[in-house]
Amino acid sequence: MNYHRTGISIIYPNPVKDYVILETNARSNIESIQVYDMLGRNITDKVSIEELSFNSFQLDFQKVSGGIYFIKHKTFVNKGIGNSTLPDATTHTLTACMLHDQ
Repeated sequence: MNYHRTGISIIYPNPVKDYVILETNARSNIESIQVYDMLGRNITDKVSIEELSFNSFQLDFQKVSGGIYFIKHKTFVNKGIGNSTLPDATTHTLTACMLHDQ
């Protein structure tokens, strides 16, 4: 299985057949996910997004025609100090290119 790792995220499989999984590391919570086509149009409303856990989502590309798509997600990172985890206001916006294979 091929996957795409960008910073603190993993997106797999690549190329996408029907579904793709987006995961971040244990200290990162995904705040928002948006999907864009090659022309920069936001097509998030055509992709069903299901939360599997606080840091894992499944995106359903079955209603989208073949092409290259960009998944943009925003994460909230918690930085741990000692035995406690203190929230950090740092956010990361990462973009990954996915090929939807029909």
